[in-house]
Amino acid sequence: MNLLGQKITLRRILGMIAGVVIIGIGIAVFKFSRLGNDSISALNLRLAELVGLPFSIENVLMNLCLFVPQLLWGRRYIGLGTIINSFCIGFIVMFTGDAMTAVFGSADTLPVQLLWVAVAVLVIALGCSLYQTADLGVAPYDALSLMLADRLPVPYFGCRVFTDALCALLCWLLGGGACLPVGRTDRAGHPDLRLRVRTVRAILYKAFFGEGAAVQAGEEIEAS
Repeated sequence: MNLLGQKITLRRILGMIAGVVIIGIGIAVFKFSRLGNDSISALNLRLAELVGLPFSIENVLMNLCLFVPQLLWGRRYIGLGTIINSFCIGFIVMFTGDAMTAVFGSADTLPVQLLWVAVAVLVIALGCSLYQTADLGVAPYDALSLMLADRLPVPYFGCRVFTDALCALLCWLLGGGACLPVGRTDRAGHPDLRLRVRTVRAILYKAFFGEGAAVQAGEEIEAS
């Protein structure tokens, strides 16, 4: 999965861009719910507060830092999606968050907050499905656990739990808010999210690559 070796088609590019946009919207909805974000987003939000930078700029800087180990040890995970994700998702989160605040005000009661969390899970699931089905690169943070799994005798799931837990711990030590157990891949995070991502991915593979690829993808997704 490297940038030069990828078979890039317009359909895959559009799917990847749509996935990034929808994931950004989902992160913003989680933030709007005030019940926590996934661990890396929560850490980025807290760091942005501490250094006095907009989340969009801090997120780009964080991705640039995380891109260094990806460039050194995980080049096969770099693709066009890596670049689009790294530079755009923070701005999408900020734009969506500002728009939601202007339209809906704030989520002040627990039932309303839980409703927004449910919406965010569905949105994130759709975004992850589109992004992963396009298969045009892995985000720098997500590549960390993949690179660890490549080099350690530990399953990918264990590596992902480690990176998410580390980010959650750092966020807590820095005085940040709670983190929801939601990852941005189908093989980590909340089981309900994983199920939704896998289901939607199987459908999207048929749309992107045809019936034969959909059958093969379904078997791979089920085994993951």
